[in-house]
Amino acid sequence: MKQFQTIDLTPLMNHKFVYEKVPENGDDSGLDGTYILKEDFKFCREERINGADFCFHYGDSDNVLCEGQRIPINSSAKKIHVIGFAYWEDICEYLRLIGIDGKEILVRIGLPDLTHAADSHVFYREQYKQYDISTAKILLSSGRVKQLIYFHHCVCDVQNGGIIREIVLPDNMFMHIFAITLERESEETD
Repeated sequence: MKQFQTIDLTPLMNHKFVYEKVPENGDDSGLDGTYILKEDFKFCREERINGADFCFHYGDSDNVLCEGQRIPINSSAKKIHVIGFAYWEDICEYLRLIGIDGKEILVRIGLPDLTHAADSHVFYREQYKQYDISTAKILLSSGRVKQLIYFHHCVCDVQNGGIIREIVLPDNMFMHIFAITLERESEETD
């Protein structure tokens, strides 16, 4: 049986994309003036997406703009589930998993641009064939440009399991991560 462990990203959140009301600095808010109002953000704080549990956080910041942040884990995982999107381009990067023995495992993660749906042509490109990517939700943005925003669910397989001491996010400021969840089989123990 699958067991899910949501990861609290609150200490790492360094970017705001969801606003309670129209921000005073509109064109500088969110991503080049594109943002989502809280009333239109259809993710619940705790939500099940494609069978995996996730936890979303709101406040001064609501997502991690990836800059090589380190997430302490101290847990095992067979898969890592990520909700997020890329901005300006489709991105393929690596999560660095550091084991308790100090060994490093690289796990590829693909996050398509926020303007691409899961069934768009981008998912048929060679670079995305190895990924399990789906569109988690489609929301309408507010601000300078009104457009559909596609939040993606990427499932990353972890080879050579074991206890993961920490996850090191890519150093790519165009990757925005809203939630991370670890998946393992329930008979595993930490």
